[in-house]
Amino acid sequence: MDSQTNNIFDQYAELVRRYKTGDESAFTEIYTRSKQMVYVTCFGILNNEQDAEDAMQETYITAYSKIDTLSDENAFIHWLKTIAANKARDKFKSRKNLSSIDDIIPDETDIEGDDNLENLPDALVLEKDKRDTFYRIMRSELSDDQFQTILLYYYDELPVSDIAKIMDCPDNTIKTKLRLARVKIKNGIEAFEKTNKISLMGGAAGAQTLGNFFKSFYGQTGVPALKGLPFSTGLGTVGTSGTEVELAAKTASDAGAKAGSKAAVKAATGKGAKTAATRTTGKILAIIGSSVLGAALLGGGTYAVIQTVAKKEPEEIDLSDYFSYEFSGYDGDGIVTYTIDYESILEDYDRLDELRVSKLEKNISGEWDRSSELSNGETIVFKWDTDLEDVEEEYNVIFVCENIEAVVNDLEELPEIDPFESFNISFSGISSEGYVDNFTWSTSTAIGEVYYALSSDHGLSNGDVITVTASGWLTDIDDMAKDAHYMISRKTIEVTVEGLDEYVKSSSEITDKFVTQIQSRAFDVYKSDHTWYRYHSLEVEGTYFLSSNGKTDHKNIYFVVLKATRELSYPDAEVEQYYYVCFYDLIRHYDGTMYDAEQFGYERSYGTELYYIEPYGATFEAEGHVIMGYPDLDSLYADAIEPLLTNYTCESA
Repeated sequence: MDSQTNNIFDQYAELVRRYKTGDESAFTEIYTRSKQMVYVTCFGILNNEQDAEDAMQETYITAYSKIDTLSDENAFIHWLKTIAANKARDKFKSRKNLSSIDDIIPDETDIEGDDNLENLPDALVLEKDKRDTFYRIMRSELSDDQFQTILLYYYDELPVSDIAKIMDCPDNTIKTKLRLARVKIKNGIEAFEKTNKISLMGGAAGAQTLGNFFKSFYGQTGVPALKGLPFSTGLGTVGTSGTEVELAAKTASDAGAKAGSKAAVKAATGKGAKTAATRTTGKILAIIGSSVLGAALLGGGTYAVIQTVAKKEPEEIDLSDYFSYEFSGYDGDGIVTYTIDYESILEDYDRLDELRVSKLEKNISGEWDRSSELSNGETIVFKWDTDLEDVEEEYNVIFVCENIEAVVNDLEELPEIDPFESFNISFSGISSEGYVDNFTWSTSTAIGEVYYALSSDHGLSNGDVITVTASGWLTDIDDMAKDAHYMISRKTIEVTVEGLDEYVKSSSEITDKFVTQIQSRAFDVYKSDHTWYRYHSLEVEGTYFLSSNGKTDHKNIYFVVLKATRELSYPDAEVEQYYYVCFYDLIRHYDGTMYDAEQFGYERSYGTELYYIEPYGATFEAEGHVIMGYPDLDSLYADAIEPLLTNYTCESA
């Protein structure tokens, strides 16, 4: 190890010691110096920008949290590269669903071919076209594991034992893989030269190695600006990091010293020599030329040209110009979506030509203060959420991120749905004792299955009002409607009870037809009771209608009072007899017609079953005979009607 490399290790060791003693800025400098080295390691293994960026971030988070455990500060570079390789390798295995190395490694004795890739021609490393071709051959000839192995060995300069741990295989397997990789690269180059009639390896042997090649190829790789790190990343650097510049410069100066000819100087100043990109950020940038240019022009290992670039005014980028939104859905249940045209931002601003879309996608977003259940005419606000300071600094731009107000419009009106459209209900029974005999328990609708609940379903009277409520099964019906993009027109209805038969409440409700029927039946009862008696006249003397006040078993009682002239056999005489037949609980249909008289129970003047009519078996004496019934109307009224007036209201006719 030469003094210059030792010096780099010493510099890192000093930074680590500074950080351990409390100097937070030391880790920022560590990050600035090493970030390209770490990113190249991750990208080389993963060959995917986003995955490499994620692995790089995980590397620095781990290094930052565990740096205090590093006992030998001089081993920091080796330690950091190992972390990066492990993080990238873990991500690679996860992406490929591998548990360990995935190549079938042949026995070393089975490997045929020349694996000598030492002393590569200078042009293969220094000329971009040949360098790119060489890289493509390597990628096409080698498996992922083989490429990763040579990258870790030649670029990261990790020992075989460490690579074996990273690759999860024995040391001898790594040695075999390295040799196999070199053979495949050498064979690939020879096949390419033969097919394309182009010489990549021809000419005088140079002093370049695979390590030089990797450092040259990856030397100008852009490094993503990470966010979410637990330490400050500072202002960042452009192009090659300090560590890689110094390592590359040493190799370059050695190579230049060996080449040392005017031809080498000419080659260095020609096509492909100026490999460092510059940005007009007003910072002092290190513009790195080829290794031969640095050695030839400045000599003695001096390799960097310092150039001050005049600062330009930053260019404003109004993000609202690349923002669009759209309303959809229904009034009261609308949503808003937005789009940011990241690609157009890069297309419209030349100074962002090296910025990746993924960087903008990751660092430019935002949200509406409300994005759902929107109604026409409402105003909503989009608020940006950006993390662009490093981009603005690096590319000399300013992103304008003013809140965007939008008035909700063009939402369709929600169609209404009536959940009771197919609802039916019917009633049966007698008023005050009525009940729901049938109703629609549930029905399928455009919003789903709707269920119905009644406020009452028995003890009903005509004119009562029942409330019917529609709902989902354990679900709010408004939510059901919203999910189906409808609006409920009504959730309850009131249904008036009707169609029930009625107990007769007044004599005026009794039809003439029923009077004729009931009187005829009363005559039949009298005649049945007086089969053995003679009478020569029988007529209706009057009627009494009693309606209950609600404290009796019967709703009403209808008395038919008969007057008969009885003939006595001895002495030969005639006697007037008053006799009643009473019918109870008269009912009329809802349309006003009466039930048939034969449907009603009855009682009469004697042997009455009407337990509250006293006395039982009314009689009177006349001409020495006991006559059933009453001698006059007043006696009948006093005995049969008056005792009921406490609980009944009487009408006479």
